[in-house]
Amino acid sequence: MFDFYDDQFYHLFMHNGPLYLHSDGWLEATVPMDSASVRQRMDGAMSPNLDRAIEYRYSQYQYSEQRFEYLGKTVDFLKEHGSVYLVQMPVHPEWTNRIDNKCMPGFNEKMLQFKASKNIPYLDLTRYADRFQYTDGLHLYKGSAGDVSKMVGEWIKDQRSGQPSDSIR
Repeated sequence: MFDFYDDQFYHLFMHNGPLYLHSDGWLEATVPMDSASVRQRMDGAMSPNLDRAIEYRYSQYQYSEQRFEYLGKTVDFLKEHGSVYLVQMPVHPEWTNRIDNKCMPGFNEKMLQFKASKNIPYLDLTRYADRFQYTDGLHLYKGSAGDVSKMVGEWIKDQRSGQPSDSIR
C-alpha cells in the first residue's frame, strides 16, 4: 500500500471512493470494468517499461530458501490446530507469463513437491485464470473474487468429504 497507493489513507474508509476498506479486511475496488478501461489499466501496469521494471524490482525479490523453510514451519504449526489448504490465487495470464515465471520459474512444481512432503492439498487457480475478470490483470474484480471464494470453499468441502481433487468443478 505504501508503495502503490498515492492518495491519503483515510480515503480508504470512505464509502464513496473507488477503494473502500471493509471491517473484515476486504479492500473493495469500484472501478469501471468496460473492456477499454480494463485494457487501459492493464496496459498502464504492463507498459513497455515493465520489462525493465521487472528486471529492477524483481531482481531484489529472489527465491529464498529461508522463507520457504518458514512456509513449512507455518504449515506444521497450523496442522497442529486444524486442516491446512494451500491455494495459489489466479492472476491474468499475461501477468503469469511476464512476471511470475520470471520471479520464480518452476513455482508450481515446487508447490507440488511441497504439498506432497507436507501431505496437504494444493489448488493452483492460475490454471483457471481465464474464467475470471481482473481490474488490472493482477487484482480480481469483486464479482470474480466472490466466484473464487465459492470455488475454494467447494474445493475444501470436497477435500473433507473424502473426494480429494487437485482441480475445481
